[in-house]
Amino acid sequence: MENTQQSTAGVPTRIRTSAARPAIYYHRRRPAVSLIWQSLSFGELDQKTLSASFRLNWTFTPYLTWQIYAQPLISTGHYTNLKELKRARSYDFLIYGEEGSTIDYDSYTIDPDGNGPMDSFQIDKPDFNIHSFRLSAVLRWEFAPGSTLYLVWTQNRFEDDNSYRWRPGHSLQTLSSLKPDNILMLKMSYWFTS
Repeated sequence: MENTQQSTAGVPTRIRTSAARPAIYYHRRRPAVSLIWQSLSFGELDQKTLSASFRLNWTFTPYLTWQIYAQPLISTGHYTNLKELKRARSYDFLIYGEEGSTIDYDSYTIDPDGNGPMDSFQIDKPDFNIHSFRLSAVLRWEFAPGSTLYLVWTQNRFEDDNSYRWRPGHSLQTLSSLKPDNILMLKMSYWFTS
């Protein structure tokens, strides 16, 4: 479900939530025999996302412009009902923790057949909490017909972890305290005439 709202400043904001959406989580495991094979684990994803896009275009003269683009993003996701297919070419699932299988949610150790011959395996906690902020500013100067000088500054702030906390206010404060990656570029194109 996506809800787009127009703020009083004319800035579109997107709030996206989803509940019980099937998702795939991939891991490798080694069975009791010596062959190595791969398995897919599935789960239901409860995800909440808040994002916005801000753009400012300023024209000083027909030859000098300034553009700013900013995009904050906060997204969290929590997986429930982790499971795997019972057999190939079917849509029958073995939900971990049922029918003799076990799952330890503290260490995410899974044993699909309980006390059977298969070894247990461990997966990383699939939950996520993403904070991202991207900013770009471009100063464009056309100093001669067809010849342009660009000064570009980009900044990226990013953090993710495997916790599931939906606190938008706290997440925005976290974004402002993250160490940014800054890039400054200068580009020039020149039109040679004969």
